[in-house]
Amino acid sequence: MTTDHDLDEFDTTSKTAQKKAMTALQDIGERLVELNSTKLKKIPLEDNLREAIELAQKMRIGNGRRRQLQYIGKLMRSSNGEEIEAALEELTQPQADHTRLLHQIEHWRERLITQGNNALSEFIQDHPNAERQALSQLVRAAIKEHQTIQTAQQKQQPAPSPKYSRKLFKLLQETIKAQQ
Repeated sequence: MTTDHDLDEFDTTSKTAQKKAMTALQDIGERLVELNSTKLKKIPLEDNLREAIELAQKMRIGNGRRRQLQYIGKLMRSSNGEEIEAALEELTQPQADHTRLLHQIEHWRERLITQGNNALSEFIQDHPNAERQALSQLVRAAIKEHQTIQTAQQKQQPAPSPKYSRKLFKLLQETIKAQQ
């Protein structure tokens, strides 16, 4: 006769759910392998897991590395995966935020150069703290510079450096950061 206590001993999760959990742990392991040694030291890892990660970092692409990543995933099952994942997220979040900000700035710069006054009006509306006159001047200079660069490329001549485009990027960066 089986009791409720005996049933609790059996794992009731499906094989698919177990496989997804193992794959998720292996993915976290892959992200750990991509970290440099300074960042890796900030993650709370057991010694055997840290050694396995350091070994995987030395390996090139191939079956050996793939097997090592699977081994790391196996080791992570017996460690505190949630704590490791939280530390990893905390470590990589500032970088992700910075990357997102750079993409946003680049998007606005491209729109300002290609759409001119329409995009400028929208940017000013979204960012009321923007220096309208300086921004307007830089947008006009960057548009002219962009046209000059395209003409030079079509004629297969050396193109000038994108001086105003860089200045526009910097001003957009300062404006967006000031609003955050």
